[in-house]
Amino acid sequence: MIDGIHLTHFKCFEKLDLPLGKLTLLTGQNSTGKSSVIQSLLLLHQSHLTQGIPKQLLLNGDSVCLGSMGDIVNSFTGRDEFKIGFSYDGQRIEWRFQTDEKQALVVPVKSTVAYVSEAGDNFVSDPKPPVKPLPKKAKPDLVKRIKEILHVSNERVGPSDTHRADTSEASGLRLGAQAEYTAWYLHKNADQQIPKELQKEGAPPSLGAAQK
Repeated sequence: MIDGIHLTHFKCFEKLDLPLGKLTLLTGQNSTGKSSVIQSLLLLHQSHLTQGIPKQLLLNGDSVCLGSMGDIVNSFTGRDEFKIGFSYDGQRIEWRFQTDEKQALVVPVKSTVAYVSEAGDNFVSDPKPPVKPLPKKAKPDLVKRIKEILHVSNERVGPSDTHRADTSEASGLRLGAQAEYTAWYLHKNADQQIPKELQKEGAPPSLGAAQK
């Protein structure tokens, strides 16, 4: 489970180290950064789905559309770069994105830093624990967590006689920002078994059977 989100010079944040629990509620007034926190992960998610380990961040895609570099970077502190990262189980990975083109719709990855706390400390409660480089074999697991992010917006498509199919070549779970690919996903993964802890007594155990 992702237990922390780390942002630097991203939108309204100069620096943010946000701890996450099994259930995290973001509350507050308008324009205080609630959506920005979610959008930071969605930017990583859509870039990883389309590129694998990305060399650039896609600012506009199926998961989120945020405009250009000038709309993303903190105008007071960021200048031409920002960072997005997350941590779990004492491990942390962080991407630095940089460009001086304010109208850029994709932002190059300038560096990727991945490391683990030697003491197993939480990076949020102790932002500067003794660290060492993360083993290369651990990085794919971190990336996998980004690919598996599932987000359904509060703005969703309504009932329809037809439903859109996800025809992209991206691998991973994609329901679309407005859940427009839900029917397609259920059809394509009809034989997928529902995890036991999510099964309801007396209900079919697979996605396809659950639709009937």
